[in-house]
Amino acid sequence: MGLKVINAAFTTKGYPADASSTILAGMVVAFQDDGSGAAELVRANRDGTHAIGAIAGLAYDDAYNVGNTQVIVDPVTLRYSSRPARKISDYKDETITVRTNWTDSGIAKRGVTVLSVGGEFVSDQYITASIATSASGDGTGTTSIVPNAAWTYGAGTTNYGKLIYENAQSATTIVARVLDGVSGGLLSFRWVGP
Repeated sequence: MGLKVINAAFTTKGYPADASSTILAGMVVAFQDDGSGAAELVRANRDGTHAIGAIAGLAYDDAYNVGNTQVIVDPVTLRYSSRPARKISDYKDETITVRTNWTDSGIAKRGVTVLSVGGEFVSDQYITASIATSASGDGTGTTSIVPNAAWTYGAGTTNYGKLIYENAQSATTIVARVLDGVSGGLLSFRWVGP
């Protein structure tokens, strides 16, 4: 999915992410043990899986090749919009199911760049149909998309990895603050996360 950097101070190296992780640019990502003692990126989940200390930041790349979008700027109006993007798996042979080579372990060939220090962004990776209802759960409610509204990362199987309205839940951690609301299907926000 899409993420446009308006102003950011720091990017990190590419971190490994499983090819089936469904990470898309603009999602909140966390570090997790890959089973061998090495860190890999996954979509952040507030359901108790990933505490705030595990949050790596915002994914700047896609580790998945379905549902990808890109954020572009209209050169006349200077407004951002989200458009479909074509992603081709690295060296993938369409006739076989193995990525990269015949001994591949399922790790995407390229690492995912993470934006881990504050900045200003627009992204289509947010949910308005749900809000945070507890420290580890989401539910239905009214979303606030006014300047400085607090947003956190989603919980559960539907919302994880995406930004969601924090709804004055004192037990949740705020990771983003709305800047200019939503325009062209993109949320304008300031990253204030860890």
